[in-house]
Amino acid sequence: MAAVAALSVTAAACSAPGASGGAGKGRAASSAVVGIAYEPDTLSPLLGYGKDGNSKIFDGLLTRDADMELKSALAAALPKVSADGRTYTYKLRDGVRFSDGKPFSAKDVVFTYETILDKKTNNASKTELDAVDTVEAEGDDTVVFASSTRTPRSPSAPSCPSRPST
Repeated sequence: MAAVAALSVTAAACSAPGASGGAGKGRAASSAVVGIAYEPDTLSPLLGYGKDGNSKIFDGLLTRDADMELKSALAAALPKVSADGRTYTYKLRDGVRFSDGKPFSAKDVVFTYETILDKKTNNASKTELDAVDTVEAEGDDTVVFASSTRTPRSPSAPSCPSRPST
């Protein structure tokens, strides 16, 4: 459906437990510092931040492993693709919650993609999702992306909205 772009290059700076600047005395630090080589234009996934799974603060349905292979993130597994290549069905992971404790559901994924695709949303990544005709929730844990054309790749934009649906 959407072109899956390469992940941005980021640099991370962390210290080992007990190292200078770490927690000291052999204990693990309670936080990590991540350095990014550029200033993002936005931190909103609805406006394109982290669209390729490279966000440090939001997760997507999918991400990439060290070998750049797609793997599940908020999805429980890679999507089931229909025989005609026009429908991608994602089952969501159980037990995922937003930082405020509210449960993550298929409605949140639908909200995110509908907002990204809305003509009033100024999302530079919108054209990467041109092949997506509909995004629908089937219950609380399943999301179905449909296209009128055969698509070679799965949607890769973030699925975690900036606010949960109500």
